Amino acid sequence: MIENSTQGLTLLDPDRKVVVTGEEHHQAALVRWAPHPDGRGRRVAAELAFVTGPRGRRLIEVRIDGQRVGVLTPLMSERYAPHVHEVLRGRGRPACVAVVVHGRRGTEVEVHLPEVARDATAALPVAPVPVPPRPAPPAGAGAWPPPSGGTGAWPPPSGGSGGWPAPVPAPTGDGWPGNRPGPGGAPGPGGPGGRGPGRARRSRRPLWVGAGVLAALVVIGSTMSNHSGEVPTVSAAAPSTTRATPAPTTVPVTAAPTTVPAPGVVEEVEQVDVDVPDVDAPEIAPQAAARAPETRREPEPEPRPQALVQAPEPSGGGCHPSYSPCIPDGPDLDCGDIDGPVTVTGRDEYRLDANNDGVGCE
Repeated sequence: MIENSTQGLTLLDPDRKVVVTGEEHHQAALVRWAPHPDGRGRRVAAELAFVTGPRGRRLIEVRIDGQRVGVLTPLMSERYAPHVHEVLRGRGRPACVAVVVHGRRGTEVEVHLPEVARDATAALPVAPVPVPPRPAPPAGAGAWPPPSGGTGAWPPPSGGSGGWPAPVPAPTGDGWPGNRPGPGGAPGPGGPGGRGPGRARRSRRPLWVGAGVLAALVVIGSTMSNHSGEVPTVSAAAPSTTRATPAPTTVPVTAAPTTVPAPGVVEEVEQVDVDVPDVDAPEIAPQAAARAPETRREPEPEPRPQALVQAPEPSGGGCHPSYSPCIPDGPDLDCGDIDGPVTVTGRDEYRLDANNDGVGCE
């Protein structure tokens, strides 16, 4: 039974209990509606109205007999805004059933509102995105083309012939089209049949010419040294053996005088064969490779899954079993209604742990 007047008020369906915040600042207005001496709450009619909260957010204010006693949380204000708007559009005064009880903040108010899905706030109207005005088209160019997806085209460039110029053809193996001689045409910059503009291809002919000149200078120098009386000798190094053997003698070789050859011709020298005695190489006994002992590793035991520890039941009544320290059970809370961080020990029903690290309202 409602203890105050409901005349002129449109009561919403009392399907769900919703928490009210800020009652500690309005204890003087709640004195006349204090709970009964036996602890039973008092049922009254509370009017709902829109007010501007912190940071310009729109909140729903709760009033009893015209006096403000608290506001809904920002989440609950967004969730029940369509219900309040619907009553206001019908020229009515939205209200609901409220219960005044004792709590940890003194005299507290619990309102009863219709049942709404948790994702109902996603269906709230969104303000349209402003579209900047389009600039005025230049003089003489007509109107701008329609937006993306239209059937128009951009205006032709000034001084054109009514359309964009044709694309330039790609060059072919014979050079650019304008560089090829033809009937009534002039030769290109590189002459008839030239390559036209572009990067010239490096030729490797200077490298071969330089190599030939260098070879000619080497041959001429060796020939001049032979004419001066110097005879080159070829000596064979004594091989390293296990037996004492005399070193082979060096046989001088006299090169026959030759004429100056043409560039690029190398003089051949007669090859001298030197007899080298055969030497038996000592045999090396094969050594047995020592095998390293193989070590066997025992397989590591598989970790046993840890048993889930259930959250302890609350010692006192009225506390939600999934949070520590005590949080009232029943109303839909958010971090704005709770002092300090809380530890989530079970199912996060109030969605206080946003990053799923086990601690909510950090």
